[in-house]
Amino acid sequence: MANRNNVHVVQRDNGWGTLREGGQRATQVFDTQAQAIQAGR
Repeated sequence: MANRNNVHVVQRDNGWGTLREGGQRATQVFDTQAQAIQAGR
């Protein structure tokens, strides 16, 4: 099985971001929560 990290969707001042578990900064920022969830999958 592939080594996969958990990705969290977090609200930011400028939108919604995807954040890898243990990370400090959002890897991507989106306008909507739905877009962030789709990217996190």
